[in-house]
Amino acid sequence: MRIALVSPYSWTYPGGVTRHIEALAEQYLAAGHDVRVLSPVDPDDRLAVRLHRGARPSQRALPEYLVPLGRTLGFPSNGAISNVAYGVSTLVGLRRELERGYDVVHLHEPVAPIPGWDSLMTVDAPLVATFHCYSENAFSNNLANVLGARRRLNRLHVRIAVSEAAAWTGRRFYGGTYRIIPNGVDVPAHPPASRTPGPEREPLRIAFVGQSVERKGLPVLLRAFEAVREHLPVALHVVGVTPAELAPLMLDDRGVVALGKCSDADKLAVLE
Repeated sequence: MRIALVSPYSWTYPGGVTRHIEALAEQYLAAGHDVRVLSPVDPDDRLAVRLHRGARPSQRALPEYLVPLGRTLGFPSNGAISNVAYGVSTLVGLRRELERGYDVVHLHEPVAPIPGWDSLMTVDAPLVATFHCYSENAFSNNLANVLGARRRLNRLHVRIAVSEAAAWTGRRFYGGTYRIIPNGVDVPAHPPASRTPGPEREPLRIAFVGQSVERKGLPVLLRAFEAVREHLPVALHVVGVTPAELAPLMLDDRGVVALGKCSDADKLAVLE
């Protein structure tokens, strides 16, 4: 099949949704499908830094299946910074590519501006959407309804949610029925040897990958770590959180290493 995966988020400011789309595209390609990912891409320049509150984009190689859709703008949303597409160039590139014809168009975060939102009304192919976000923000979600979100989402053939929490958000604000398909896990062919914590063995290793926002669960993990630390040799590596961001969350950071943003290679080294 010829499949289009449509993302509102910047490929070069990757987060969980972008990683999800990337992994999904690679699985579809491995299965023999013709896949294109339509996603904004921010070049590493001064304008990108200004538009994203001083954060530089990742220097990532762009895969052959990626169709760039212009720049993004970083703004606070749901306790984090969302890097979403804007501008006429995004719409022009999106519509031009989708006019080439696809058997299925898969929208990610379809209510987010602009690619999924526009595709809901302009694409004739079967539409699938994945809802990633959990949100209780009645103002922003109901504003989307005022702008026609429910009517647009009624054109979807299938609604997917990555969790029960994401499905709850969709049902509460937009109605509809959601099939829950959790984020996939790439399991290695040969799993690493198990580690048994003990007084003369290596410490139990725990890794957290994410942002220091409450909905990601880091504060809960830190409280649990503090309790376990008193009874077992244990170490916690926190990827995506800087020491400055961690400091307000812990008075005693024994056994905790905050690594900030890491390359894929460094992240993999932590997880192995």
